[in-house]
This record gives sequence, C-alpha cells and structure tokens, in this order.
Amino acid sequence: MKSAADIRCFPFTEFEGWGRCAEAVKSLIALHGSRRVLEIGAGVSPALDKAFCAEAGVEFTASDASQAELAQAGGRAGLTLLDAAHWYATLGSLPFLANRLLPEPVSTLLLRHLAPRDEEQHGKLPAPYRWCQGQTPRRVKAYAALGFELLEYHGYFGHKYYKGRLPRLHRLELAKMHFLLRSPSPRLTRYAKVVLRKR
Repeated sequence: MKSAADIRCFPFTEFEGWGRCAEAVKSLIALHGSRRVLEIGAGVSPALDKAFCAEAGVEFTASDASQAELAQAGGRAGLTLLDAAHWYATLGSLPFLANRLLPEPVSTLLLRHLAPRDEEQHGKLPAPYRWCQGQTPRRVKAYAALGFELLEYHGYFGHKYYKGRLPRLHRLELAKMHFLLRSPSPRLTRYAKVVLRKR
C-alpha cells in the first residue's frame, strides 16, 4: 500500500519527543486541524494540558502502559479515540537493540552506568518494542488495518548515549548518522515520530 504521507529523516538533535513535544503537538494540531488527539506513552507529562485543550477546542487522550505514570499526570486528559501522534525509540541503534535483547536487570545496570539520570522522572521502561520499528510498507498496512491513515513519519538517526563516557563510539555514531542522512534506511532510525489520522 502506497502512502502520500510526509516521510523524512533528520539528525537526532531535531527530535521533538523530549523537551519540545508540547509545542510540536500544538503545531501538528494547527497543521492538520485535529480536534481529537491521542498521545501514546504520555507518562507523567502529557504534551497538552486542560487549559490549552479548552482554548483550542481539542479533545485530548493521554495513554500509557503504566497506570501509575498516568495517575501522576493529574487528570490532564480525557478518554476518547481520535488522531494519534507518537514519538518513540526504535530498534535501529545498539542501545535500544540491547535494551530489547538483554534481561531487564542487565539493561538497567548498563543504562545507569552509561547514561545516569533522575530515575523518578525518566526511569527505564520495559522494552517490548512491538511496533517500534522504522517506517516500512508493512507498518503502513498495519496502521490501515487499525483504521488509521499515516500522515507523517519522521525518522531520526544518531544518539548521544556514548558522549562523555565512550567518546570514540560517540564519534563513530555521529559518522554513522551523517552517512544515514545521505542514504536513509528506515530500519536504522534511532527515534521516530508518527502522526496518524483516524479514518
């Protein structure tokens, strides 16, 4: 199945999924005229708050596999179904592939050593990665089977997990990123953004 979606690749430094997520979601709402929006994997910090949704006339649902994370979100969202925007990690880089393949205790220890962070705010999540591959025709068909049309897929190459602790690997990762930006392969993205419209 062919898609007329906006499918492009970028360096990881342009990934909006962390610090710029709320503004990116608001831009997507304006661009696509969305009125019902689903954020998948919203965690403790859903992208939109009640004040924005009321002002913009948007019905917003935050979903997450962790009920505890959503409970900490403070009831910022409703419960309906809609268009979806999802930023996520893919299996196209060694850290996430290792996270998928290694037992949880081992991958947790590696993360603490290589990329220490506030585990209360940014704890390591279980790694099922069922739908977290790069964009492929098979994935577009899977979205369609669920009743969604793919509007955007942006893949992001590279990461900074090696920076500081493993500088040589970091330089190799950046070289790989530049190569992949010239010759993109959706299977090797590190992060992705998917925007879907309910048919």
